[in-house]
Amino acid sequence: MYKLPHAQVNEAFEVLKRRTSTNPNQRLPKVEILRNAIEYIDSLQALLDETPPLHQSSDILTNGTNAALSTPQDYMVRPAATN
Repeated sequence: MYKLPHAQVNEAFEVLKRRTSTNPNQRLPKVEILRNAIEYIDSLQALLDETPPLHQSSDILTNGTNAALSTPQDYMVRPAATN
């Protein structure tokens, strides 16, 4: 069985923390980073649940309604800016 080097695991947790934590500079235990990730995934699922299915969105567009529709890119996590 292949094992990731410890440094790679730690770096993966740092990336996850930067993407899901309200204060990425705060030191957090790995279990808390995982809890934040679960909450983030749950919030993404809630967004998906309240978004109309694609075929309904297409119907809105073909009927000429100018409703602002979300795209999957609206919900994607963007890398943090580096200075």
